[in-house]
Amino acid sequence: MKKMLNTIIAILIFVLFPSFVLAENVQVKEIKQIEKSEGVEIVSEPKVSDTTIKFDIKLKSFGDYVKYKLVIDNKDDIEYEIDKRNQTFNLKATGVNDSDYGIEKYRYEIYDARSDLEKDDPILVITSDNTDIVKVKVDDIKLNRGTAYTYKLVLEFNDNEKIVEYTKDLGTTMQLDGVEFPTVRWEKTNVTWEQINGTIIVDDPSGAIVSDNFKVVYKNSLGIHSSRTITASTDSDSIPININNLRANETYTFEVFADVNMQDDNEQVDEMYIGSVFVQTEKPKNLIANYSLSNDYLTAFGINMILTNPSEGEASLEASTISEMTLTLYQGTGTSGTKEVAKKVVDLNEDDYKNFKWPNKVSLKNTIDKIIS
Repeated sequence: MKKMLNTIIAILIFVLFPSFVLAENVQVKEIKQIEKSEGVEIVSEPKVSDTTIKFDIKLKSFGDYVKYKLVIDNKDDIEYEIDKRNQTFNLKATGVNDSDYGIEKYRYEIYDARSDLEKDDPILVITSDNTDIVKVKVDDIKLNRGTAYTYKLVLEFNDNEKIVEYTKDLGTTMQLDGVEFPTVRWEKTNVTWEQINGTIIVDDPSGAIVSDNFKVVYKNSLGIHSSRTITASTDSDSIPININNLRANETYTFEVFADVNMQDDNEQVDEMYIGSVFVQTEKPKNLIANYSLSNDYLTAFGINMILTNPSEGEASLEASTISEMTLTLYQGTGTSGTKEVAKKVVDLNEDDYKNFKWPNKVSLKNTIDKIIS
């Protein structure tokens, strides 16, 4: 929401510099003297010529000053947004002309709209060195829900001689109504390279969620997704997650939707997006085949093979989820030689998470006979 504002510029004028150049496109409406140091004689009041303020004063000692306030009219404005999801007021200075790169600081001052704005100090001051959005948190400590606030922007400008404050007039009031928006977080039970097991905890201290039914959409980084409706436990808003047959070394995003009533005099919203959690699956551990010669005199040669994982610790999950293996016979002493035989071996155990069931013997005889003949 944009608000066009008249602007007040507060200028501290030292007697050593009897003129001051304003920014471009500034139209002065009124010049008011605020105060001066004792002994300063004002010979002529300030006058504006184009964008230059000229004046004539006599000083008594070094450091004497005269302070003026200029009421100007320009087209600078400030945007503000009320973000109920993140519980912030988002403020942004727009239309600021700083062609001389003299603005050193953007100072946002937040006031209670019910206070005496001429006398009371701001409740909160946030500074920035650029015009990016400034997020003001409504934390129910300094700033509270249901309370009207107003704001103004002060630009601290360095004209190479002194710091001058350009102060915008007060903005319109802004107020964050309703209750605190719920959030989600992840509690891990067990995560492997193909399974995610844990709980999505929904923190809803203000009771904005009006149903125990949650819609959960999960997807990987390729955008492959699935959705399901899950009923949270009755004692807390916890959503159990137990999914397998996932991709290894992959990031999964779980998006949570629920029926929400923000209690801000607006209607309930069904299946509103609450938030997301991110879970990374692991990499599978490597399995190494160890061989030993067999004593089967009926074959030209025979080997016994055992799969192990000596370097990465326990790997029973990897062993119990193998569905097939391929045995390959090469010429020579390594795999750089010619590949002679390839034999696929399929798991005979149809139960999930059970050790790979081998046939008693894997014979390469038929294939070798074809090669020899």
